[in-house]
Amino acid sequence: MKKNHLPIISLKDFQFNEEIQILKPKALNEKKHTLVIERRTEYLVFASARRVVNKCCATFGTSLNEARAFSRTITQATNKLPICLGTTSHPFVLFPTLSASKESAIWISYNAVQWFHPSSSVDCSITLYNNRSFITNISTASIQTQMARSTIINRYFKQLDRISSPQKLTSNSIIAEHQIIELPSNNN
Repeated sequence: MKKNHLPIISLKDFQFNEEIQILKPKALNEKKHTLVIERRTEYLVFASARRVVNKCCATFGTSLNEARAFSRTITQATNKLPICLGTTSHPFVLFPTLSASKESAIWISYNAVQWFHPSSSVDCSITLYNNRSFITNISTASIQTQMARSTIINRYFKQLDRISSPQKLTSNSIIAEHQIIELPSNNN
């Protein structure tokens, strides 16, 4: 029997951070854990992946159900919805490989995916920006859909940031279609 040498922390001690790349369900001694893969480290959280994702959502004053409802509004999709955490200036999009209600759903950070390709007719291999690769429990077509939805959500939040960010006005500025346009100065 292979021993697990990863550190295990409680859900209470888990903190969301932007280094998170993967939240993967894992059974250890017949108890639910989540393997957290960050850019430079890995550890286990003594809780289901769904509870870990809910804690990530709570960090930003929301819940998984509320984040999914908001994603539904943005994408018009109904299943396997990505969620956005963070702020409009720094959106952090996570997408599930399966329905969020399934215990075996792996949560993947949209910004961590470098590329993906078919592993078999039913699985997909994903390579992260830290050059780590793994096989998912989802087809390449489904990953393409998840990446497209995640892109829509990411762009939506970045547009919100541009709209809400104060812009400096000068004497040569005009406002047209909610954008500030700088006119050439007349230095005669």
